[in-house]
Amino acid sequence: MSFCSIGDGGAAHLARYVPDMKELKSLQLSWNGIGDRGAVALSRALAVGPSTLTSLDLGNIKCHAEGYRAIFDMLCTNRSITNLELVGENLPMADLVPMLRTNTTLVKVKLGDRTWTDSTVKPLFDGLAENKSIRSYSFSAQENTTIRLTDVSAGYIRDLLARNQSLTVLDFYHSGITNDGLAAIAEGLRDNKSLEQLLLYTTRHSEDPSKLLSDAGLKAVDAALNAGPNKTFME
Repeated sequence: MSFCSIGDGGAAHLARYVPDMKELKSLQLSWNGIGDRGAVALSRALAVGPSTLTSLDLGNIKCHAEGYRAIFDMLCTNRSITNLELVGENLPMADLVPMLRTNTTLVKVKLGDRTWTDSTVKPLFDGLAENKSIRSYSFSAQENTTIRLTDVSAGYIRDLLARNQSLTVLDFYHSGITNDGLAAIAEGLRDNKSLEQLLLYTTRHSEDPSKLLSDAGLKAVDAALNAGPNKTFME
């Protein structure tokens, strides 16, 4: 049901029937203009069922704090959803991070917010470091927008890789990490035993060509891979 513009009214109406959909496995509701009222109604419905639902897509949601809080509260107790996509704006870290620390079912997660910056995302990395179920994490914003993360966040990635031994895929799309940041990530890769894929798609935000990813950064990662126990490859 993506791209159907159902809005809050449609989401609330759908929520009435969701608990009784005993064979529902996937709920795709991206780009539907769902705000707080719709998100709260859906979250309440998903809190009671169905237990068959494994995939929830809420890409480009239009929530504020109330709607996001309802979604994250539901995910703290949900034991069926393994695949989550939630991309919006102003996702509240105060509710998101406790969910990451509490949830033990999520396996593949795509969370993103174009308002995130180096100064706001550190709690997210701390929450991911403590989560033991998530295997694949994609860090993305809405289509055609950019998350302004720089080498400061590369340091957070380094610490995440050192602490977390369950992630196998880490995807940072729309990041602004340069050679210096890649060298920091390489430090984390040396002791990480789980990561299999590291995807870094950089934006050309720097006016200094020497700051863009080049052979120097790639050589740092290659050296880390040769020295470390994992079999990670980077794109």
